[in-house]
Amino acid sequence: MAQLPVVTVILYSLGIVSLDKIKSSRRYVLVAILVLAALLTPPDIFSQAAIGIPAYAIFEISLLLCSLIEKTKNGESIKSSIRLAILGLLLLLGGGAWLMIKGTEYLEKRKNQQIAAPVEDLSSIESYTKLGVDKSGELEIFKFISDQETGSDLARTACLGLIPHWNKLQDETKEVIFQHAFVAEIQATKTEKTWSIDASITNHFNIPTNFKVQWVIQVEDRQFPWPNQDNQYSYLYSSDRSPEKIQRLKIEKSIPALKELLKETRALNIKTTFLALSATELDESPAVWLKTIESEPTLLNGINPVKNESAN
Repeated sequence: MAQLPVVTVILYSLGIVSLDKIKSSRRYVLVAILVLAALLTPPDIFSQAAIGIPAYAIFEISLLLCSLIEKTKNGESIKSSIRLAILGLLLLLGGGAWLMIKGTEYLEKRKNQQIAAPVEDLSSIESYTKLGVDKSGELEIFKFISDQETGSDLARTACLGLIPHWNKLQDETKEVIFQHAFVAEIQATKTEKTWSIDASITNHFNIPTNFKVQWVIQVEDRQFPWPNQDNQYSYLYSSDRSPEKIQRLKIEKSIPALKELLKETRALNIKTTFLALSATELDESPAVWLKTIESEPTLLNGINPVKNESAN
């Protein structure tokens, strides 16, 4: 746009266009400048004005230069016109500088407001999506999610806000989102002679990853894989896939060694673990961050199952 006066004056000097023709094209030039300003700037009126107003003023300067050349050709005095041109140029430069400074301050203020927005003030998926557009926003949300209880509504809202940026997320962020998307649980019920163990995995929301995991029951440092053909859980991503909960009931009946272990009178920590057999992103690259899903441990104390507060 800065070359507009030069191009206009050259075209006029060569006789390609007349001064009247240039003046009559004002409306078309204005429309073209507004369109370019809208394409080259953020979608707010202040940014567009910061580009559009100086550009159109430059066009008017080109008309003034052409008028001076016209008067020179006709032998008219141009001293007064030169004075007016200099005054107009000074006003344009001063006004343009002020507009650019204020425009820069305004845009910087908007940027800082978006980046520095406190996570605790956000309440919608869209607001987290907007905040998570850059690395600093992603880190802010990552810290927030990490402090939340697994499966909480606040954590899920924040996680869903980051899903649109999935391909740009750090592995650590993907892992913490995964832990909230797929929640493992184990329940122990005291029977007359032993314990009855139920395990489950719940898919609360979808993430753009495909994986297969193996069911394992862990008691203290011993692992008991699920013995039959139902020992795996497979997940294939689909944006419209419905949430699901998969359960395995009375698992001690299918694992004799586990059943015998549960008869011991000593206290035992038990949890269900899902070990990753395969995991890929949608572009088929390895999802190396996906390793295990673990439930919170439950303490079997010989009387009633209680939550193990010290095992976190």
